[in-house]
Amino acid sequence: MVVIAITGANVGIGYEVARQLATVSEVTKLVLSCRSAEKAEATISKLVQDTGKAESFFESVILDLSDLASIQSAIATFPAFDRLCMNAGGLGTGKMHASGNGMTDSMVIN
Repeated sequence: MVVIAITGANVGIGYEVARQLATVSEVTKLVLSCRSAEKAEATISKLVQDTGKAESFFESVILDLSDLASIQSAIATFPAFDRLCMNAGGLGTGKMHASGNGMTDSMVIN
């Protein structure tokens, strides 16, 4: 019985990892982190359709890595997991991050 958390699970490589891991018999739950509830809900619906797994097989956590409040909220609510696939990231805009921490947004996100 293995629970796997995947960051950036709603598109691209993250989605494909989730789709493929859903077929592994030892995996009992996937925790998908996405930037918004809408993206998470759409992703779970598509994964249910693509994999035939029950909706309860998937759980979502809202996590926007460019937003400190979102990160703190995710830390407080993230369920226990056995393995982590750290896929989230982005190019950003190259501009300084709004937090005023002296880093570009791409450095903060990644």
